[in-house]
Amino acid sequence: MSRSTPPRRLRLRRIAAWVVLGAVGGLLAGYAVLPWIVQAVAQARLAELGWPKAQLGVSWVGPWSLSGRGLAVSDDPRTPRADELQVTYSPTSLWRGRVTRIRIEGWRVDAELVGGSLRVMGVELPSDGSSSSEGLSLDWLRALPLDVLELGRGRLTVHLSDGASVDVPFSGLQLSQGLMPDSWMAAGGIELSGARIELAGELRRKDLGAARGYEAELNITSQDVDLTKCLDLPGDAQSGRVLRVGRASLRAMLSSEPGTPQPSITATLKLTGIDATVPAWGLAVKDASVDWPLRWAAQMTGEERDAARGHLAIPPFGLLGGSWPGITGVVSQDGLTWTAGLSLPLDETSPLAATLTLAVRRQPLGVTASMRVGDAPAGQLAEMIGRLTASQFIKGLSFEGDWGAGVDWRWPGMDGPAADVQLKNLTVRSVDRDVSAEGLTGAIHWDTLDALATPGTQRVTFRGGHSGPLAVGEGVVEFRLLDGEEAPRGGVFVERAVCGFGRTGRLAAYAFPIRFDQPRFDFELMLESVGIQDLLTLMTTTQVRGEGLLYGRVPVSIDLERAGMIALGHGYVFAQPGEGWLAVSDPRWLEGTLGAADASVTGQIQHQAIEALTDYQYERLAFYVDPTDEGLVIRMETSGRGRQGPNPLEIGSLRINIKGADLWLNEWLRPARGSPQAVDHALDRYMP
Repeated sequence: MSRSTPPRRLRLRRIAAWVVLGAVGGLLAGYAVLPWIVQAVAQARLAELGWPKAQLGVSWVGPWSLSGRGLAVSDDPRTPRADELQVTYSPTSLWRGRVTRIRIEGWRVDAELVGGSLRVMGVELPSDGSSSSEGLSLDWLRALPLDVLELGRGRLTVHLSDGASVDVPFSGLQLSQGLMPDSWMAAGGIELSGARIELAGELRRKDLGAARGYEAELNITSQDVDLTKCLDLPGDAQSGRVLRVGRASLRAMLSSEPGTPQPSITATLKLTGIDATVPAWGLAVKDASVDWPLRWAAQMTGEERDAARGHLAIPPFGLLGGSWPGITGVVSQDGLTWTAGLSLPLDETSPLAATLTLAVRRQPLGVTASMRVGDAPAGQLAEMIGRLTASQFIKGLSFEGDWGAGVDWRWPGMDGPAADVQLKNLTVRSVDRDVSAEGLTGAIHWDTLDALATPGTQRVTFRGGHSGPLAVGEGVVEFRLLDGEEAPRGGVFVERAVCGFGRTGRLAAYAFPIRFDQPRFDFELMLESVGIQDLLTLMTTTQVRGEGLLYGRVPVSIDLERAGMIALGHGYVFAQPGEGWLAVSDPRWLEGTLGAADASVTGQIQHQAIEALTDYQYERLAFYVDPTDEGLVIRMETSGRGRQGPNPLEIGSLRINIKGADLWLNEWLRPARGSPQAVDHALDRYMP
């Protein structure tokens, strides 16, 4: 017996060793096979949920955790997917059918804007309010078999209907069960270029018998937000453009009452320390602020609408090199439309009033913004233009009538805001000269506000105008505003300016600039079908009458620093070939005129010429404008014959030089306001 004991013990030890090795081997084999088993079970479960092509690679299964990789709902690249998955659990939690934590890293979710709805994973979230509280209840959240859902770094991409997309990168998002039953806590952050946004919130379910609802509280905050980078605008190094917010916060409460078809939202967006710099406009804003109300419900009472109010404030700011007073405004809300009444105190008696409207469009989903100035007094327009240009040209003018303006922007659909200014029966007068333009009506449009320049063919019509006794009729001006490179203080390039003159005539000028930083501008005045009698009526009383049509072109220069002094360049005006006539009522007036002028006829021939010119039919009539060192000379050349007597004189060629024409021209065209010269006829004084 003693001899057989050691072998028996040895055999027992060997059996125990083999049992241990077998258990370890079985356990290792189980661990080796278990990931494939779990992977197969997980994919079967995902198929039952409606994702038969879902993929999940399980790399490790242990007693306390599970690791996976390459999670994808389907083979469509736009369905949700993730790089890594980690599930933490315990034997007791598994026994209850729950897990402790699920962590997902490198997740990506794509959404599409289809019409007015947001589509995720083929499921549409309507924007027309058709969702019910039942569909939005927290039952699905309550049924989640986990304590904490942790989303690491990931990205939400929204694809727009025009092919563009918006990326929202999350730095982390955690959803965990709260301290109260049926409540969940959320916290996380969004990493944008130029800003980090912190998210925190709580969701709670509310029960009323069989009816169920919920409420949610959300707080979003961010410090030192650089919107220049967030909105992908050119940075400081490229254009000096700056748009920053010192602090941004959004506090929102969302509630779905049991039995109500729509949730209600009450929120306030607060932005403080707003700084904006746009060198192209000379814009410099510091420390602006805004409280913007966000309230929405299926049926909002009048009291609720009145309660949804906010305000905005912009301290005194700079624009185009000028200083502007601050802007204040009160914001109100009605449904998905927000309106801000703005006030800009240009002067103490009449602040400029404007209206800013921001509306959320549902079909298709987007945002429309509009700012309007209604029928404002024209004096405010003069004040604004004067501040924008700092020009003596504008400061020497007075304005009467009404005007309006607007800025519009739509997303998606517009790259930037567009603007317009409407003139409504506007009258512009010179402060110190008897000059005016009346009945200006039209609009000026900007396709973009990147610069104050406009596209071409801006169009303004006018009812008439005058400069002293020179009156013009209806006309039109087509133009474009110049940008800062063409004119540092702004300006106008006139493409076409045409107006009526007299009964049949027309005055026109084409393609000339007016720069507000320069006191002088030049253009070429063209005369078309101008009646001789219409012109003579302005230049004399009743001494001379005539018939015929004049054509020509004369360069004109106007110097605003010299009170609108007018100078003419080398030009010409000629009568239409054919029959025309001139008649002088008093031969003594004609004799004095020829005596004062440098005429090519003297003596007896002059006497005969006076007799012929008293009632004269011309065959050729031309006026030549010649500026000289001694002043402006207008040379008249004509040929024709007298129309009285048995043997009227034939004039083969007659030349008359009228010197010092610039003196009477300026008294005639730019008489001082209130001066008797405004109604006198200059030629009657200079040529007795």
